Amino acid sequence: MGILDRSNKRDLNQIKPPSPIPLNSINRRSENRYEIAPIPAFDRTAKIDLGVITDISISGLRIKKPSAIDLENQIYFFKLNNVPIKTKLIWQDKKFIGLKVDPNGAIAPNQNKDLIKKLTQKIDAHLSIKKSKTLYESIKRYSNENILASLINLMVELESSETDVIKLKKYIEEISIIHDKIFEKKEQSSLDEDSGIIDEPITQPTQIELIDLQTQLIATANSPEITDGIEVKDIDFAIARIGLAAVKDISARFVKQMISKSENALSNFKGFESYNILKTVMFKKLTPFFSFRDDNGIGCSLLSIETIGIDFLATKTKAALSDFYTSPMNIYSELSRLYERRLNGCDLIKVDKILLETISPVFVSLYDGYIISHQLLNPYLTIEDDITLELNRRKLNYAYLLFMSYLSCQFYIGRDNESGISLINRLTCTGLDKQEILRFLKDTVAEANKIAENFGLKTLIKDSASPSFSLNIKKFLPEDPQYNHLLHIFTNLKQYKRVAIRYEDDEYSHFILNKLINYPDFGLNKMPYTVIPCENLSTKDEIAAEAFNFFGLIIFKNIDKIHGSLAKGFIKLWREYDGIIITTFNNYNFIEFDRPDLFKFLRQHMVDFPSYFANPEIHRKMIEHTAEYLKPVYTIDKDQYNVDYIEKTCSMSFIKAETINQFAEEQLSE
Repeated sequence: MGILDRSNKRDLNQIKPPSPIPLNSINRRSENRYEIAPIPAFDRTAKIDLGVITDISISGLRIKKPSAIDLENQIYFFKLNNVPIKTKLIWQDKKFIGLKVDPNGAIAPNQNKDLIKKLTQKIDAHLSIKKSKTLYESIKRYSNENILASLINLMVELESSETDVIKLKKYIEEISIIHDKIFEKKEQSSLDEDSGIIDEPITQPTQIELIDLQTQLIATANSPEITDGIEVKDIDFAIARIGLAAVKDISARFVKQMISKSENALSNFKGFESYNILKTVMFKKLTPFFSFRDDNGIGCSLLSIETIGIDFLATKTKAALSDFYTSPMNIYSELSRLYERRLNGCDLIKVDKILLETISPVFVSLYDGYIISHQLLNPYLTIEDDITLELNRRKLNYAYLLFMSYLSCQFYIGRDNESGISLINRLTCTGLDKQEILRFLKDTVAEANKIAENFGLKTLIKDSASPSFSLNIKKFLPEDPQYNHLLHIFTNLKQYKRVAIRYEDDEYSHFILNKLINYPDFGLNKMPYTVIPCENLSTKDEIAAEAFNFFGLIIFKNIDKIHGSLAKGFIKLWREYDGIIITTFNNYNFIEFDRPDLFKFLRQHMVDFPSYFANPEIHRKMIEHTAEYLKPVYTIDKDQYNVDYIEKTCSMSFIKAETINQFAEEQLSE
């Protein structure tokens, strides 16, 4: 039973559905407003220049007055995009007036919808990463030939509480066969080079000492200490002589050493072996806190298997990715996923999915959690369209464990203080105080180093003092009334409990959202949470409330893209969940027109992410943040970025894609 388990082992079927929780209204508007390119509003009847229309809604519009004058008339006639309309004055201040469109003297409501969609200003939101052809067959061939795939299967069997001797023998023999193939291919490659024949580069790791486990076990069975005078020549006899416990022990050490030393393609990643050890040690030490049982070792093995995908990508692109994978920060960066797609046609997440399906179906039960863990680390990451997620409690808990394992690697191996602070804050949900958490982390590092020493590694993990990092959110963000309102909402989010953020720029809005949920003043930085990309949700299962028992905060990303069959489950959760729910949705999907079912439940809780069109400083700040974010990939001149992009009113993804495409072309041309 984990400390975070809210279910208290109650039978969920016997629990009465909770009454809908009272939700405080954030938004008093009945309709969404949409920014448009300024349109003059001149009342020809009264011969009054009302000013320019700046934004519109389904039944109203706002006009910026030409001067600080008070209007006296109540009714005004003018043209909106050459369509005559009749309006009524509702409010006015020194700068603006608010008018309501008279439905009896104006365009029809359905025409108004089409007009709003036509007039709404849009950012340059999409520039695709240029893709190569996806190499599915190459990935499958690599997994079938690579010794690491068999090592992972062997690891799962070794971790099982009821090891199957027949399967164990099968995997040991597979490793021996693959070893022989690799050895033969290496020898043939050497002969071809000597004769001047150039073939495709070997995709197998070349720095591994490819020790044959079967030979090792037979040699142990023939050792003087246990031999009975009869020579052992096959694996069956070896297992019988030395015993299953000894076989498991020797095999486990063999697997760990092979995996920890396998990634020769990442020669520029100093401390890679320690990184590989630390993440699995951290994962295992965290599982008791989250009621996650990994009896068969599938969760830990899945975490280890991602290194095969990394090796595949680095090997296929030669220097391009092997030079880029230099730390955990780059391994898990959202920019890496974009760069991988540009170079290979698919990213690490997709490569690992294909590898897992090829190696063993047992991993499928948790793989969705692996994807969610990347969303937790980078909420602005876009998952590829053809990946669908089926959620349950086990997968979501698993994702959170992986997420914190990544943070530990970024802190201790990558020396990233921000990750260290996030890790410590998130660990408070275990019930440990700060000093206990620091001792827990110190013990984890010591355990990882002990394993590294047993493997003969010279580079050990350095302990770190308690991290320090400060972010002044008000200085980080530009001064703007919409930002001030958004910050007010987050300051009081524990009271409001629900917020639906309407954005123009998908990736930048989620980039800032990530800053807000980790900012200490809002109290979200210590809550266990999860991030759900709604566009990737499978329609096979409904959204089940019990899947979210561990979490105090749920972020439903892009709720406007959720399938209609899942909306009912989401609405039920929205009404009854006692934690905080944040949803996001795209302004340009016109949710009140096209998804009225969702709009009805979200309307009172909507808040606008500040618009680039309302304040050019917001757009300029986004360009500055994007330039800073891209530094690990490309040396950015912020002033030049302002020149290049400020006039386009473009999105963060647009800038990232242009930069990564340019960077990739430069790398491939070298």
